[in-house]
Amino acid sequence: MIEIVDLNAAYDKKPVLWNVSCLLPEGQMIGVIGPNGAGKSTLIKIIVGLIEPLSGSVKIKGSKNKIAYVGQRNEVDWDFPITVYEVALMGLIGKLGLWKRPTRQDRKKVMETLDQLGILPYAHRQIGELSGGQQRRLFVARALLQEADIYLLDEPFAAIDITTERLLFDIFTALTKEGKTVVVVHHDLTQIKAYFSYLVMLNIHLVAAGPTETVFHYDNFSKTFGDQVSILEEALKLTDSKKQGV
Repeated sequence: MIEIVDLNAAYDKKPVLWNVSCLLPEGQMIGVIGPNGAGKSTLIKIIVGLIEPLSGSVKIKGSKNKIAYVGQRNEVDWDFPITVYEVALMGLIGKLGLWKRPTRQDRKKVMETLDQLGILPYAHRQIGELSGGQQRRLFVARALLQEADIYLLDEPFAAIDITTERLLFDIFTALTKEGKTVVVVHHDLTQIKAYFSYLVMLNIHLVAAGPTETVFHYDNFSKTFGDQVSILEEALKLTDSKKQGV
């Protein structure tokens, strides 16, 4: 679905991604992991088209308009005078254009999606009035309304309650069963095997990319996270317990 070839990126002449090449397969839950400053968010933004790389290319199967993006929470002005319903409705702009008014069926679809995400009761509230988990649900709702083929999500599980995390995971899994590709920047290493069928491991350079069962091992974690032994041990605990039949 996505082919990344010899990708290089930098901020203020400091390399953020260097000589990164990999394939992101269609119809899978793909995790992107690495330490802070590894280039994870930069990679996602280059794929979306928000950042131009220094060199290299990203080739996407099909139309680039079929991409939905959910950025980090700090990318949103939560004081902006816009309601939950209005933000969700923005997911239909690709279908409606800037000037066409939404039909009754469009409005119904928005309300149904907000209901699916459990935030319909807050439809007419200003977005800053929502909790962190509700805010994350809202922007996932907007992405779902785009009916994209590729969903790129930058730490959607960060700083949310476990109920929201499970709800979002179930939604993302359902998307992959429909043949959609879901790419998630993720930080909770203990959930890697549970959440992702395919993994991209970054630390400016590409350490590994492939099926989680193949690349999820100590050597790759050591190359990705350096001497952060406590993180490595915690991340691999799930794998070790399964090997021992626990």
